[in-house]
Amino acid sequence: MFNLKQMAATLQYLQENNLLEYSQLDEKTTQAADRFHALSDKIKTIEAAAEHQYGFNGGNG
Repeated sequence: MFNLKQMAATLQYLQENNLLEYSQLDEKTTQAADRFHALSDKIKTIEAAAEHQYGFNGGNG
């Protein structure tokens, strides 16, 4: 029953966001991954600057 509910919720999301064509879903996925990597790089840059300036190491030691 859980899988059926998950499938229904997924289909509803895809319909509401006009992602019924694979190419649309692929494009949105690529955009999301690119944004994730850009934000991850930005966070790493900020953490490095904080470590350099304040001796902060993000709890890694």
